[in-house]
Amino acid sequence: MPGSTQRATLTSGDPGSQVFGMAVPMLAGILGMVAFNLADTYFVGRLGTIPLAAMSFTFPLVFVVNSIALGLGVGTSTLVSRAIGSGDDGEVRRIVTSALMFAFFLVVILVSLLRPLLEPIFISLGADQQTLPYILDYMNIWLFGMPFVVFPMLGNNALRATGDTRTPALIMIIGATMNVIIDPLLIFGPGPFPVMGIKGAALATVIGRATTLSISMTIISRRERMIGFHGLRPAVILGIWKRLIFVGLPAMATNMIMPVSVGIITRLISVYGPAAVAGFGVASRIETFVLAFMRALASVIVPFVGQNSAAREYGRSVQGLRAASLYSMLWGLLWVAAVILGRHQIAGIFSDNPEVVEVTSLYLLIVTASYGFHGVLLIVSSGFNGLNRPLRSAMVSLTRMFLLYIPLALFLRYLFGVAGIFGAAFLANVAGGIFSYLWIMHSIHEEEERYIQSQ
Repeated sequence: MPGSTQRATLTSGDPGSQVFGMAVPMLAGILGMVAFNLADTYFVGRLGTIPLAAMSFTFPLVFVVNSIALGLGVGTSTLVSRAIGSGDDGEVRRIVTSALMFAFFLVVILVSLLRPLLEPIFISLGADQQTLPYILDYMNIWLFGMPFVVFPMLGNNALRATGDTRTPALIMIIGATMNVIIDPLLIFGPGPFPVMGIKGAALATVIGRATTLSISMTIISRRERMIGFHGLRPAVILGIWKRLIFVGLPAMATNMIMPVSVGIITRLISVYGPAAVAGFGVASRIETFVLAFMRALASVIVPFVGQNSAAREYGRSVQGLRAASLYSMLWGLLWVAAVILGRHQIAGIFSDNPEVVEVTSLYLLIVTASYGFHGVLLIVSSGFNGLNRPLRSAMVSLTRMFLLYIPLALFLRYLFGVAGIFGAAFLANVAGGIFSYLWIMHSIHEEEERYIQSQ
């Protein structure tokens, strides 16, 4: 793997500049994937409120699968970055190859389990006879494209572990571009293309993801030489899987907290009608766009804190986390101004239904001011993974969702209706961000004290 150890340079230089410099390419890639999702929302929204509501119902399950893939990617990134730091190229290849094997078996199991359960899952989320046929049309195609979702995420995280955030970003942008181009062709069927409606959106997504798979696997196998079977005995593979699960399972749980909670919140909102569900779905897609920079910061914090904590550079870990948190707050403030001035116009891009626009605008007005704090929480969660404290990473998100967001939503909806549910998100973001930041700073101080005492 040429140059892998030479790229492990995050233990020197200015932490703030390094974090920002790595995050910018990641932001481009994440925005590409956000555009991927927004394109689906935009074009499906042209089909009407019911198909748009159906798309919103798919959001939790799609996020569950994405969260599993992201968790596996975090585990891979953590193990690969430590192996790179130790200069063991053979171990890097063994980790990546074993992780791909694990991903293959995981995909087979997930598809086999989810296929017969699609209808009861979405009925339990509040889908009715109007939306359910559209949901099943979409998910039956999307589900069999799951390998194209999981494998590129794993490959891109392996690349990021080397310090290369540009290549994964480019891969993500190419996939998003493919989706944006193909979406209207397959949904509306101009010229020789068939009119597929919501099925076309699903197929376009699969094609875009397949493109990222082919590019990602080519790069990690040929350019980076991260795939190899030398020394891969069953005991070695099982040992790597065990380490992968130790970090990846809490990360999967952390990532799944969002779709599970979105599913619960969607259920709460469904009593207000399809327009409310559609409006919340549009707002959720817009939110992923706003949070893209925060997620970029969070993604680079894993290798940054991982390399520095392994090198006992605790001060640099703190500086990197502080810088990332500051960037998050500043980005959040910029969006507050944008939403105050143009929330109705932003919502109107995705739907011309006045009820949908009103719900989306209300969500943005209430919740946007808390996005900076939400970003801090995401950064801290990744920081705990870098510290090899995956359970604490999971606890950060669990606290926000199940001790703050959902209980507050259940209570406040009786006082303020749908606005109360959105207010619960605001309060959970602010409290969760402050709590998590204080916790990780205390944790780093504790780890430094233990190291000093051991010397």
